[in-house]
Amino acid sequence: MNGSGWSALTREPSARFRDCELSTLERPWIDVEKAREQHARYRQALAEGGFAVECLPPLDLLPDAVFVEDPLLVLDEVAVALRPRSSLRRQEVESLVEAIASWRRLLRRAEEPALVEGGDLLVQGRRILAGVSSRSNPEGLARLAALVRPFGYRLQPLRVFRGLHLRSGLSLLDEETFLASPARVDVAALLGARILETHPEEEEGANAVALPDGRILLSDAFPATADRLDRAGYELLLLDDSEFRKAEGGLSCCSLRFRTEELRV
Repeated sequence: MNGSGWSALTREPSARFRDCELSTLERPWIDVEKAREQHARYRQALAEGGFAVECLPPLDLLPDAVFVEDPLLVLDEVAVALRPRSSLRRQEVESLVEAIASWRRLLRRAEEPALVEGGDLLVQGRRILAGVSSRSNPEGLARLAALVRPFGYRLQPLRVFRGLHLRSGLSLLDEETFLASPARVDVAALLGARILETHPEEEEGANAVALPDGRILLSDAFPATADRLDRAGYELLLLDDSEFRKAEGGLSCCSLRFRTEELRV
């Protein structure tokens, strides 16, 4: 990433955030006010790191709407309205389609029976790593592959062993380097890639956001993994995201990040 021409679309947490859908955790107590404070610091960090940040108002009837990464994929040439597994989460899609319209006039849609969520997608150049998980089905990945192929993208399926999404165990630190949790994703399929592994006791620590200024945004809950990144030469920006992790979310889930410089297409 360079230091300009990047935007991040976010949404404030819903008043019903503590009613979020859970798949792998027993329901904890989520402090909604604390979540809002953490989200404000998250937006500030994105802005300090070089993103132009837009924050949408909360959708108070939709508890998971803060996780804007899941319903929409934004590529340089086109936006793709995805189809989350939860019927409630599908109600988030149109609001995001409207929000992105000023930047991406081209829109494609993943339609029934496709199920595909943005948390299972990681874009690396013209390759889109696509998690084969409980949230994205083969029909969804096949439909998405057909939608993006005319724009020069190819999908590479990647098995997800544990966790909600691919992005729960895999992030891009730069154009060539992944932060990965081998306990969660099939890193062996990333042939020839440079991979930095999370600390074995911090398998949830692979969810990170690469900022345009070159720094890496990482949860402060994973100090041993942060130490590995620091020793590898990465400058880190650590944030408390405790309330979002209680909702099976992470830092990447809370924003849609896309190039905007000369790209109103």
